Amino acid sequence: MWTLFGALLMLLSLSAAGCAPVGAGGPYKGGGGGPQGAGSPSRVGILEVSGSQVFVDGASAQSGQSIYNGNRVTTGAGSSGLIDLDLGGTLQLDQNTDPIFKFQLLTEGWCLVVNIVSGQIFDDTHSGTCVQINTPDGSGVVASSVNVHVGGSGSTWTVVQGAVRLVRPAGTTIHPYDSVMVSKERIVSTRRVSSDELARLTEWRFKYRFRPGRISRPPSGHLPVTTVPVPPSSYTPPPPYKPPVSSVPPPSSPPPASYKPPPSSTGIIGRMRTTVPPAAVATPSAPVIR
Repeated sequence: MWTLFGALLMLLSLSAAGCAPVGAGGPYKGGGGGPQGAGSPSRVGILEVSGSQVFVDGASAQSGQSIYNGNRVTTGAGSSGLIDLDLGGTLQLDQNTDPIFKFQLLTEGWCLVVNIVSGQIFDDTHSGTCVQINTPDGSGVVASSVNVHVGGSGSTWTVVQGAVRLVRPAGTTIHPYDSVMVSKERIVSTRRVSSDELARLTEWRFKYRFRPGRISRPPSGHLPVTTVPVPPSSYTPPPPYKPPVSSVPPPSSPPPASYKPPPSSTGIIGRMRTTVPPAAVATPSAPVIR
């Protein structure tokens, strides 16, 4: 009887072990959204904070906090977030920006999709991994340094380095120093910008302070902007250049055929002689004979 009772206890313990939940040691480490399939990445990267109004899913964020698949990062006035992406590179948020980060399986493979409704971001990724930015007006796959501004009239894509391949609308590649505005999935303007304008468009990045070394100025040499030094107010320009005067007289033109040289001055003066009056001639003295 005890043998039968012991067997029943063993069966009950095995059943309880088979129904126990799996521990938290799997590949997914938290964050909203959860994994989207086998092999799906879970963590987007590490967040750096500048300012007091940076939030993750509505909660106040801190530097060093992990951003996971499905998280929304929002910034308020005077604040910025910088994410060190696990895929390689960085993504910076300007103030009043609200992206959601998700991993999706696209034709390129697992791709980090950044859905932004308003604001401004700077994506700096050159690792060859897939990053796609979606705005209400268009979408693009980036492998570059690109500034994306989303406003009421559309989204503006300005490429600093690398390239952006638009997928909504499809068929357009944006190259360095090109700025393309997209509205309602239609390209409304394409223009070429100068180095100075490119620097002004991305100047917002440098008004925020992160840990030392996080953002250099200029950013990794991506802005080949040359500036001309401005002289001080006391500056006096040098005098205009004057060529030195030559000591050799310039060659003169030959005299005309009717030219007659003046008479020589050695005529009369040359024949003049100096005579001494007789009274001035000294006579030798001699004794007087009487």
